[in-house]
Amino acid sequence: TQSTWGRHRSQLMKALLVAVFFFFTSSVHALDNGLALTPPMGWSSWNSFYCDISEDLVKEVADFLVDSGLRDQGYTYVNIDDCWEAGRDENGYIQVDTKKFPSGMKALGDYIHNKGLKFGMYTSSGPLTCQNYTGSYGNWEKDAQSYAEWGADLLKLDTCWQDSVEDTQYSFRMMGDALNATGRPILYLCDTDELILRVNNKHQPWEWAPKQCNTARIWFDIYDDWVSTMEILDHSVNIEHVAAPGYWNDMDILTVGMGKQTTSEYRAQFSLWSLLGSPLILGNDVRKFKDVDFKIISNSEVIAVNQDLLGVTGRLTSRSPDGSKEVWARPIMPQNGGSSYQLKQTLKSHNKDIKFTVDAKGKMIPACPAGNDYVNATDFSIVLFNRATEAQLFTLHLQKDIYGNFLCCPPPMPDVTVTVRDLWAHEELGVFTNWFNVTVAPHDVLMVNMRRLTQLYL
Repeated sequence: TQSTWGRHRSQLMKALLVAVFFFFTSSVHALDNGLALTPPMGWSSWNSFYCDISEDLVKEVADFLVDSGLRDQGYTYVNIDDCWEAGRDENGYIQVDTKKFPSGMKALGDYIHNKGLKFGMYTSSGPLTCQNYTGSYGNWEKDAQSYAEWGADLLKLDTCWQDSVEDTQYSFRMMGDALNATGRPILYLCDTDELILRVNNKHQPWEWAPKQCNTARIWFDIYDDWVSTMEILDHSVNIEHVAAPGYWNDMDILTVGMGKQTTSEYRAQFSLWSLLGSPLILGNDVRKFKDVDFKIISNSEVIAVNQDLLGVTGRLTSRSPDGSKEVWARPIMPQNGGSSYQLKQTLKSHNKDIKFTVDAKGKMIPACPAGNDYVNATDFSIVLFNRATEAQLFTLHLQKDIYGNFLCCPPPMPDVTVTVRDLWAHEELGVFTNWFNVTVAPHDVLMVNMRRLTQLYL
């Protein structure tokens, strides 16, 4: 039996590993508010309702999230978008449209909180919002104070009605500071797509937003069509390195269940958004979910990948010459009680990377050269993605497509043997050595978790 000291030592080592991990990720990568250690999940009113919002609608959505079990799966944010505003009072404080929200925002926030959910709100950094309602420009402190008093847990800041790129970036910083000054933890969602639209903007959001926001948009607004999904996916390549607990690249609201795409296309979107660590914010009328769409967004195994505590988001590791077949992968915390892993974090100081690893025993180990995210990884989540309009055969080469992509300078590798689990079929596919073949349907994915059984090197 394990001695008392042995048990204490094991617990201390685990605590040290977690403490080191969260110290560096929270203090280096992201806005220092202690939030968004995993990507936020919830619902937004905008994509399905636009300005046709009301107190009753929001309450019904909150009720559904609880009654359907989605709250317990992580969908906790209930976010009101634009069109709730109604000018300012004589002291400059923003007012609520009492026709849409007769009980006021504080009462609505209380209703949401009493359901075990979180309350999200919206504003814009210009004098007007995108729909010409009252904006927050120049009223950062007053508006932040109002949101805090109403019990807001999230704020989405849009950027309409600002012509200057510098002024817009200044606005993001000012509102972030104002939110932190309230003393209430408010997750800060920066809707930076308007900045990307500016042809004179040479500073993309992922270059500065991790220090100011908990999430930031990486491309234009999403629409419920395949082309829009693909455009956003293509612009998520090569920026995964900025994401970490506390800050996530926002690929925009999910369109699953809005009705204009196939089940395969919705499954592909949900798989890729999850693998890449994007917030999972529902945008449909959840009260009218079809069973097939509900099964997609409630897949606990796929959600677990999105919420994986390791916080290393996915990246493109392989693409066919014609661009129709892609392999996306991310390392995940060892499954089934495994413990043979080494965690790497990056300290960024004056554009210089200082890297180290911490193994499962709490031992600090010199790291490989810059550019690698994970050392001696055992477990991965992988998406084989077929962009074509016909079914295609994939051959996944474990050394080249997966393990070689996440290791630095390895010696010649022996055979790689893995177990593979299909996250959509919820079944084990078997044990494979060096490669495996699978056919993927058009506009669809195979999403698997893979656990390596053989050690690549000592």
